[in-house]
Amino acid sequence: MDVILDRFLSVKRNKSKGREAPHKLILILACLDWISANDAKENRVLLDERLFDLFHQYWDQLVGTDRTRSQRNSNYPVFHLQSDALGWEVFRGDDSRLEGYIAESTLIKEGAHAKFAQDIWKYLISEENRDVTKLAILFEYFPEERRKLPPQNFKSLRHFDDEIFGKKKAPKKVTKIEKTEYQRNPLFRSYLLDQYDFTCAISQFRVIPVRNLVQACHIIPFAETGDNSLMNGIALCANLHSAFDNGFIGIGDDYEVIINKSEFEESRSVYSLAQFEGKRILLPENEEFWPSLDFLKEHRKRFKI
Repeated sequence: MDVILDRFLSVKRNKSKGREAPHKLILILACLDWISANDAKENRVLLDERLFDLFHQYWDQLVGTDRTRSQRNSNYPVFHLQSDALGWEVFRGDDSRLEGYIAESTLIKEGAHAKFAQDIWKYLISEENRDVTKLAILFEYFPEERRKLPPQNFKSLRHFDDEIFGKKKAPKKVTKIEKTEYQRNPLFRSYLLDQYDFTCAISQFRVIPVRNLVQACHIIPFAETGDNSLMNGIALCANLHSAFDNGFIGIGDDYEVIINKSEFEESRSVYSLAQFEGKRILLPENEEFWPSLDFLKEHRKRFKI
């Protein structure tokens, strides 16, 4: 199911004046809410007033009202989304295919609707999947703007909260991957990166959208502990994540970087790991979610750092 989530997070977006267009992402958010509001069971998203109202509400909250009317036009993403890997197709009320741009009012009047690919729809029927997708889009592409939204009620995900925020003790060893296991990693990733303001804790490299350049790194592998708490994580850019996982670097009890020089050789460059030796890492504002010293010690012991 992570593959399907990636398809939502990988929609193509046109770039204008150095900014990537948010239209498709906002349409997807509106569709997720429309499906929930209508308790839809059939693969048929009506292009009705409710859907377009949701689109414009999200637009005003996440993008702003300073764009021109044409810039916030919803019929662009309705048709351009057909070029992405979601199987999105648009139809008239009589089920004949619609091609080209048509005004909102005409789409509503004609009873137009859209369909997703069947595997996408099967995924979207689950409220939990919709909430995970919505949360992932907001954290990935609207990390600052999402704070302008009314409080989001991710009711279906509440049972993960105790685990993510460390209120529920994780099993010592994972013996079986549960059906809902794939949900935990996107949530762990979103919440952890948010705690670090989407910034690598060591290099302080930050980029929005993250696009997997800054990653959520488990200190002790989840497969061994079943621990997806924020205290078993640290935000690292891709190369430092790999260096940490391979024991090239560790983090001491004072939260300073330790270089395990016995494990590798490197050339002198601006990307050298040696430059980070002794540097104190960036930590979340809330000390409750700082990396566990016990986990960091276990990591150092494992790699003899």
